[in-house]
Amino acid sequence: MKKFKCIVVDDERLARALIINYISQLSDLELVRELKSAIEARAYLESNEVDIIFLDINMPKLSGMDFLKNINSNGLVIFTTAYPEFAVDAFEHNAFDYLVKPISFDRFLKSIDKVKKHLVNTDSGETKSITIKESKRLYKIQLDEITYLEAYGDYVKVHTSEKMYTVKKKLTDFEKTLKDDFIRIHRSYIINLDKIGFVEGNQVNISGNKIPISSRYKDTFISRYKA
Repeated sequence: MKKFKCIVVDDERLARALIINYISQLSDLELVRELKSAIEARAYLESNEVDIIFLDINMPKLSGMDFLKNINSNGLVIFTTAYPEFAVDAFEHNAFDYLVKPISFDRFLKSIDKVKKHLVNTDSGETKSITIKESKRLYKIQLDEITYLEAYGDYVKVHTSEKMYTVKKKLTDFEKTLKDDFIRIHRSYIINLDKIGFVEGNQVNISGNKIPISSRYKDTFISRYKA
C-alpha cells in the first residue's frame, strides 16, 4: 500500500495534535514531521519531499499564505485555519483544499479522498477537472460537463451543460490544458467531441448551437471525429 507522506505546520500545539490524531487513523497516511512555523517547514522542504502539507495561516514571522506563495515543493497544501475569508486567495495560489477550524474528522476524510483521487489521476496522466475564476469566485468544473469554449475578446466563455462562465483568459491557455476529447475547430472555438450532436457542412451542432469549422482546422477535426 502506498503511504502518503504528511507534515503538519501550525504554531498551536492542540491544533497540531488534532490533525496528527486524524492522520494516525488512516493507514495510508504517514506523518513524517510536525512543525511549529512556516519557516521550519520551508527549511524542512528544502531537502525532503512530501505528498501533503497541512498548513495554518496565522503564524508568526511568516504566514501560511506567504509561505504558499513562495513554496518550493510539489506537496499538496491543505489549509487548516480559523479564517474562512482567505479561501479565495488560497485557491488562487493553488491550495488544494481549505479546512476551517474546528475541523471534523468527516471533513478531513473528504479532503483526503480528494487528495487520493488527484494523485492517482496525476500518476496516470489523467485530468478530470479544471478550476476557473469568474469575477471573485472559483469554480471546479468537471471536463465532461464542458460542451465548448468560445473566445470573447480578452475573455473565454466556458459553456457547460448547466451554465456559462466568463473567464479572463486566452483560448490558447485552455488549448494547452484541455486534451483528449477537446479539439480546436476555429480560432474562436474549442469543442468537446463527445458533445457533438451532428456535423453539417462547415458547422458542428452542440446542444442546438451552430459552431463554425474553419478550413485551417477542418482536416484535423474530421480525422479525429471519424476515429
